[in-house]
Amino acid sequence: MRIVKSVQTKVCVDGSLMKEYVLDEPLTEGFLKFLEWFGTVRYLDQLRKPYFSFEKEQFISIKGFVGESNVEVRYKKEFQDLVADYFHLLLYYEREGEPGIVKLKGVEDSIRQKMKVRLGPSDKITTRRIWIDGKETGIDQLDWIIDEVKKLNLSDNSAISEELIKRTQKLNYVPTKKIEEYKAALLDEFHKKLSQ
Repeated sequence: MRIVKSVQTKVCVDGSLMKEYVLDEPLTEGFLKFLEWFGTVRYLDQLRKPYFSFEKEQFISIKGFVGESNVEVRYKKEFQDLVADYFHLLLYYEREGEPGIVKLKGVEDSIRQKMKVRLGPSDKITTRRIWIDGKETGIDQLDWIIDEVKKLNLSDNSAISEELIKRTQKLNYVPTKKIEEYKAALLDEFHKKLSQ
């Protein structure tokens, strides 16, 4: 299955993002069996049209009718950017069967790690602005990133900047052409915090 078009997009009262998609083929019970590997599936087959819902905590929820090609997907507010492709991934890996389950579990683990890193110790997003290549730039969780790298007890500036950029890229967009500038600015912030 694949998405043919997005019919409707709206922001719900709770801040979640709802999208209605049209798929190239109707939803099947086989797809529901695949979904059971990744979350909670409720299936009401006693209705005239068998209805189902799928819930993956912190990721998405899906609602629809088996045998129809329209489906409603809600993306949780806190991590919409991290789970934006999750429904597409479910559709893609379902075709692969068991190997697809293993691959998607790996993708899920990666997304959960990013969620965990983003939440950090305070469970909230905290952005600090620093100067990078002559421009003031917001870096999410910068203090937490620096604290995590400090725990590694590295003395080599090259190794420190590599660890800083690695963690920064997990939480922030870093333009490929500006990686060296980001490394320099992050290293500078790291040493400023060490001297406090």
